[in-house]
Amino acid sequence: MSAKFVEGFMYIYKKDIMTAMESLQGFEIIKDYDDETDVQGSVLAKWKGLIFFISFNDKLALNIKNESDDDDERIYRTTAYNFEVTFVLTGKDIKCDAASKYKIANYANMKTDLPAVFVYREDAEFFEISVKNPGVIRVKTEPHISAAVIRMILTGSIAVQELTNMIKSYSDSPEAFLKNCKGIGE
Repeated sequence: MSAKFVEGFMYIYKKDIMTAMESLQGFEIIKDYDDETDVQGSVLAKWKGLIFFISFNDKLALNIKNESDDDDERIYRTTAYNFEVTFVLTGKDIKCDAASKYKIANYANMKTDLPAVFVYREDAEFFEISVKNPGVIRVKTEPHISAAVIRMILTGSIAVQELTNMIKSYSDSPEAFLKNCKGIGE
């Protein structure tokens, strides 16, 4: 295994995650989107009928090793993710304006108890639901890596269901749903 210790933690690279996931039954890589620097990329994958992206941030490990005191690099080290699992839910079939779709995503962010982030992407007309893994984690074996990714996949699938229920609630009664959105900050 090529995982490296960084500042007392195990940093896991894309190749480690992919090796661990490929050892699971039912995991399938649909498409591998490698970038030209071969430092990070993403894959479109499928597991147990769930289709999702796994995005990798191997550049975070390089930044951690740098140990610069520059404020931008320190912020990046503390807020960046190691990898994330992202689900996409189309917004084309929802009969409302873009502003209401943004409100639905914001409402989902405020109401969920899951470690997921909901974003509406107007340019592509879809909702993005992502579950990020912290920059460094204490996992050392393929089963631990697989378990971490599976936890993120399951969390994302539950988050998709939550968002689907909120969209249905909006569709059933747009005025009542938007009224609930106004009450979030009160």
